[in-house]
Amino acid sequence: MCFWIEVSDGDQAWLEKTIPQNDGKKRGLLAPASKRYENFFKNVKVCDVVFSYLAKTLTLKKEWQSSIVGISTVVRPYYELRGTLYVETCNDLELPLPIKYASIRKKQGFSLKFQKMINASMQKYLIEISPVDFKKLIKIHMKNYVFLKNTEYNKYI
Repeated sequence: MCFWIEVSDGDQAWLEKTIPQNDGKKRGLLAPASKRYENFFKNVKVCDVVFSYLAKTLTLKKEWQSSIVGISTVVRPYYELRGTLYVETCNDLELPLPIKYASIRKKQGFSLKFQKMINASMQKYLIEISPVDFKKLIKIHMKNYVFLKNTEYNKYI
């Protein structure tokens, strides 16, 4: 089991995970069917946990800009459909307090790998993080920690 941060642009990237669309399906993770994205998706497995980070670009909701806004669980390995790669998720929960990029940068004690990713300004689409870094991110805001303690994510924190 692994932990990930998905980096997306725009409010819709998160909203479409939580609200079923006209066809009754939610977005999960999706990307163009290219070798670059396939290389990311092939490592994502069922039961992996994914944070959703929204970059400032196209994100209208100010409090979500440059922030981790939610958490999801992978329920199906990636697949391709009509030129798009998909990873289905469930248990998509919005965090009570978005975890701002600025507060992540200030926090001490992250792994060297995670620190390098932070210094690269979250430029990759999908970033694997360690269980320790996952727990540290959750604890940046105790309100998020308390919230997740009462969910299925309790077993990871």
